[in-house]
Amino acid sequence: MTGIARLKIFLGALASTLALMTFGVSAGTGETPSRIDLAIQVLLRVPSGKAEIEKALATWKIDRPEDLGQVIKSGGVSRTDAVLTRHYDPETGKESRDREVTIYINTAQSLTNVVLDLAHEMVHATSRPSFDPYDPNLTRAQYIHSAIDGVGGEVQAVAMECRVASELSKNYQIPLKRCQSYLESKSGSGQDVVVKTDLIRRDFYRVGQWNNELLQVLGSEASLLSDLSPESPHLYSSTGNAPYPVALLKEYEALTRIACENSRKRIVTQSSTLASSMTSGNGRAPASQSGSPSSSTDAQADSTSMFLQRRCH
Repeated sequence: MTGIARLKIFLGALASTLALMTFGVSAGTGETPSRIDLAIQVLLRVPSGKAEIEKALATWKIDRPEDLGQVIKSGGVSRTDAVLTRHYDPETGKESRDREVTIYINTAQSLTNVVLDLAHEMVHATSRPSFDPYDPNLTRAQYIHSAIDGVGGEVQAVAMECRVASELSKNYQIPLKRCQSYLESKSGSGQDVVVKTDLIRRDFYRVGQWNNELLQVLGSEASLLSDLSPESPHLYSSTGNAPYPVALLKEYEALTRIACENSRKRIVTQSSTLASSMTSGNGRAPASQSGSPSSSTDAQADSTSMFLQRRCH
């Protein structure tokens, strides 16, 4: 090992130790903890962060905070990936679904920002999905609105990171930068600081030059997004490199394309299953009695056909 390599390892360990000391966290013995492990330890030391960690453990049925690495990974951009897998049983005609969630955190930034990113993403990851990608009636505006204003959406996620930022500032004198404009002191309210969610919501809907284009694409649906504003954008999606409503519109289109492809494959599978059943039954289709495999298959086929008709053009 070269002297430069040894120096890098030493400096990395020193930075981690100093970061822990800043937040009053003991490094213990053994290997140098990862920045994600450090962020988890820091979150456990403030009330809002601790509540989020406890919710995550319950949601994912994980026993110890140090085992959250099963779900939280290091990545170039902080984001939450949720993969919905549908399983179709051709024998019964029934469908089951699995949702696998992975949090990616950009660890190439200050520990404070790693902590705040993790607090933000855990809100997304631990909340139930506020929409069904295979819902025939899911519109563009509904998707945008649920992603920003829904349970576990962007407004709630930023509010959580700001509560954590406020608690870190109070307990460890960490300077507030990311959330300064969203926090307000409320003397006599029983709280030291209040998060101004109305301002967070307003900033998410500022789309600047994209406003007219969005209004044209959304048409009458735009009434659902009453906060949409031509003011200069303040918050940009890290994955879409655009104001959130614009990035979410692109996300909706991509999600719909994938869902349409999957649904067309589902129709082919269902048709093959029906043809096979008729062949094995000497040319007779199974009786469509309530609760029978055939009735389940018919219901699935009807739902899939409706989805294709309304959302796939």
